[in-house]
Amino acid sequence: MFLNKRKNIVCIVMGAGNDNQGNLDCDAIDRCNLLYELYKEKTDLKYILCGGKGEHFNTTVQNHHDYLLKYLIKLDQNIEKNCIGFVSSYNTIDDVNGSIEIINRKYPDAFVLAITNDYHVPRVSYLLSKSGIFKDSFSLLSAPSSYPTKWLKKRLEHEIGRISEYIDNK
Repeated sequence: MFLNKRKNIVCIVMGAGNDNQGNLDCDAIDRCNLLYELYKEKTDLKYILCGGKGEHFNTTVQNHHDYLLKYLIKLDQNIEKNCIGFVSSYNTIDDVNGSIEIINRKYPDAFVLAITNDYHVPRVSYLLSKSGIFKDSFSLLSAPSSYPTKWLKKRLEHEIGRISEYIDNK
């Protein structure tokens, strides 16, 4: 795959959700599983985990990114050493901005792979492209959603609405 042709790659695992016991939702699990598949191919792959606390995705005392790391360590204990930072974010804008800060500080020449779910790609892509930071040195990888079509339609409408808000607030 194309990973082996690149030297510095940093993956951003976008925040998702968890329940009151810290169990990850299927979006978060799918994103972690995608990172793990990439890690098995390129074991020096670096990554950032996103997600803090918020009433819409995590109401526990721990940050969401802590649950992501715990899940990844269950898959492979060695993966923890590749984590270059955490973003205690409240939303997608925070995920992107916090990740940019970490990457600029630690791996400014890295190729960036943002990992999210299919319905979330337009918003993440918009925010990364508008940041102007990575120019042509980023790409998005998406895990397919396992949700019913009716739910996905509502979710996509939400995502388009958020992008419209960003444009209107410029």
